[in-house]
Amino acid sequence: MPDEPYAFSAAHGPEMSPGLPVALVSGRHLEWYGPSLTEARGVLSATLPRSGPASSPRP
Repeated sequence: MPDEPYAFSAAHGPEMSPGLPVALVSGRHLEWYGPSLTEARGVLSATLPRSGPASSPRP
């Protein structure tokens, strides 16, 4: 869940997605365009949990 445009917190995870893993991430890396996108993939890959085949690295 991004920290913008609404500042989600860890308390929102269980109520919004019961039984699913939740990660708090920078909205800048999800919703802004421009220079922040150059680092977004690395930052999000390090932050988000990996599970199953959908998480395999892409070329």
